[in-house]
Amino acid sequence: MARILGPVLGPAAEAEAERLIGHFGTLARLHAASTQAIVEASSDGEAVAEALDAARSFTVAAARERLVGQAVDPDSAQFRDYLISTIGMRAEEVVHMVYSDESGLFLGDDLTNSGCAASSMIPLRLLVRRALDLNARRVVLAHNHPSGLATPSKADIAATSRANAVLRALEVRLVDHLIVAGGQVCSMRALRLL
Repeated sequence: MARILGPVLGPAAEAEAERLIGHFGTLARLHAASTQAIVEASSDGEAVAEALDAARSFTVAAARERLVGQAVDPDSAQFRDYLISTIGMRAEEVVHMVYSDESGLFLGDDLTNSGCAASSMIPLRLLVRRALDLNARRVVLAHNHPSGLATPSKADIAATSRANAVLRALEVRLVDHLIVAGGQVCSMRALRLL
């Protein structure tokens, strides 16, 4: 952490790294913190947040790169690790949409803030637009529960049902909707809620 902050803060980087990790509790929570939360917690706000955002983008891009050319399998450890690393520890709820072709090969993904800390709002317009732009035939949805409980809520079930109906009308298969909480992943398909 201090090495990431070094170019921005110079000799103060080590102390700032320790302070931020102490503030967020763990390195994983700091990694998952929103830019705004980092700005508010840091003694050098914007510059520190920008450096950490760049590092975070790099790690997410490296994890995504492993999916390119691979089949998207919501049951695979590699795919679940990717979701855990991208959304598992976030303090705000986000929706992650992963698109694949007919054979399941990864085409792309989108990550969007749901706009609320306690409810999954699947952005149907973005979901449909991207699925059509990528000529996707399959979609895997995922969202996180900052509460730490990977159990689907009634709102999650209703949102999944709406998304499934819209995608089905476009001949796109909703493969699964995964709920990620910390290091746990719950499959709505496995629970027979999809």
